[in-house]
Amino acid sequence: MKTIVLQKLDPKNLPTDKDKEYSREAVDVCKRMNLNHETREYFDLNTASAYFNSLNFKHFPNMKDTYARDPMALSKFLSHWKCWQDCVKDNIPYLIVDYNGYQITELPGNLDQLFVHALHLSIKANHSINIIKSFKPSLIIEDDGSYRDAETKQRLPFLEYEKMRENYIPNLVAYAIKPAGVRRLARFVAKEGAMPIEVMLNGGIINLQYTTMPFFTKNIE
Repeated sequence: MKTIVLQKLDPKNLPTDKDKEYSREAVDVCKRMNLNHETREYFDLNTASAYFNSLNFKHFPNMKDTYARDPMALSKFLSHWKCWQDCVKDNIPYLIVDYNGYQITELPGNLDQLFVHALHLSIKANHSINIIKSFKPSLIIEDDGSYRDAETKQRLPFLEYEKMRENYIPNLVAYAIKPAGVRRLARFVAKEGAMPIEVMLNGGIINLQYTTMPFFTKNIE
């Protein structure tokens, strides 16, 4: 498994002082936890929109998140997208830590064997024991691209953004993903459009699993 720690340090990405502090702390704590990693700067804020369009991507229709189409959201999406591309190219699982992710405990050595498509590692929770659970989605996207309600099994004529928002786990600052998960997400983007990265890691699209206690938390004041 390869670990990538994303960074917001380059002046062209307009990092705040806090962004820079969080970026450095994300790396420092990974070192203290003996987590081998590479660092990558966020996608260039100034060229994010043009690059997104050059890929012939579209936005998921009727997104209510006001930030979802702005350059910062696209920069974040493309930063993760580039990691996903390399995950498929290398054909190995990737652990992706955002610039404001803060590791709070060591990861198990067999992490890559504990999930199918993607594993959310920063759930906001406080359980007595840490186990891996599968997210239960309210909709399912079939292999043929059709949609159905998970409870009634009825086919859905189209996808609504609010329905997609029912099927993600907030507080995403660290997750592991496998090539099979990336391929499913890529098919969705090609057919339906891109969503904010937090919503893209979606239990309706992939087999989304999570740890009941976080290995990473969001670095905040």
